[in-house]
Amino acid sequence: MNSTGMKQDENISSQHVHRITDGIPSDDYYANNVRTLLSFVEDRYRDLLNTEELKFSNAVLNSSPDAQRLYARILSRRGPIFLVAQFEYREVKHVANALTELERNELIKRNSEVPTDLLCQKLTLSQLREIFELEDFKGSKPVLASKIQEAYSAEVIVERIRAKLPWFELDQTDRIATFSLLFFGDRYQDLSTFVVHDLGILRLEQYTLDSKNRQFRTREEIDRYLNLWELSERMTEEEPIESEQLTQSILVLQSPNNNRTLERQRSKLLNRIGRELERRGELSFALTAYDHSTLHPCRERRMRIFQRLGKLNEVEEVRATILANPWTVEERLFAEKFNRKSKISVNYNTKEQVLTNPLTDNIEVSACREF
Repeated sequence: MNSTGMKQDENISSQHVHRITDGIPSDDYYANNVRTLLSFVEDRYRDLLNTEELKFSNAVLNSSPDAQRLYARILSRRGPIFLVAQFEYREVKHVANALTELERNELIKRNSEVPTDLLCQKLTLSQLREIFELEDFKGSKPVLASKIQEAYSAEVIVERIRAKLPWFELDQTDRIATFSLLFFGDRYQDLSTFVVHDLGILRLEQYTLDSKNRQFRTREEIDRYLNLWELSERMTEEEPIESEQLTQSILVLQSPNNNRTLERQRSKLLNRIGRELERRGELSFALTAYDHSTLHPCRERRMRIFQRLGKLNEVEEVRATILANPWTVEERLFAEKFNRKSKISVNYNTKEQVLTNPLTDNIEVSACREF
């Protein structure tokens, strides 16, 4: 049992939101989801939350209905920047006032400094043509964006776009990330989980839980998970992490954790690091990463690497370990079938015999004599 407010196919807090029955959510539907998340975490983890996190939660929960509704809608959109003109919702009566309130409560930052390429990417082709008076341009948006950045300084680009299409970005994103972790139990789920649940796509069950059986028992465990997630996110970025950094990460991750959630995240990360080092040909470091993991397929990968290195005894040692205590059915089946015959060396007793007279000596007869 864990302390999350919602867990896929297992648990959900006693606080719940009504299902979407007619395809149209109520005006407060998305805001209710945010309130449920924040209130639940405050109730279960107040002693582990820091001052800034409690201040953040209070800022959201004490905002006006319009501000809460708009904030919930912002959380459902893909950032990191948002154009003000894109936020028109029937449930938010006064968007301008709501934005002002969110900015005052330090929940958003308006017209913040962002790279010009990101700004240009956010605009449509027609918007770029209009703002920079290039209506006759016939090329693609990436080509136009490059043309604009070559022709104008960053200050001019930012000022022109701000004058026509002001933007904002979320503030305190690390706070909502922490609350989501404590509610859902991982960083793979977010507020969209409420929606798929209420549409009947995801099955969730109700449960009650006291603070003595929380998934995270200390603040250190919370911060540890968030650090693991940050490293995991870095590995998904386009620019690859240097091999030296990956090997240093193995040292940081080598100690197992008694918290099951942390241990699973740690081992998943070690497996990802090991796989990346394999691709780079750093097989010894990959073996080290897999050796510290407690999650499938680390032992399978070790067998494959030992096979590549010609270390057949090590292959058989890992195979025996798996078969004695398989972690998954998939792992057991792999160990049973992986190159059991084709790569095992066999020593044959050979005896060389030379036929001295090819006219009288018969090779078939000589061979039969040996048997």
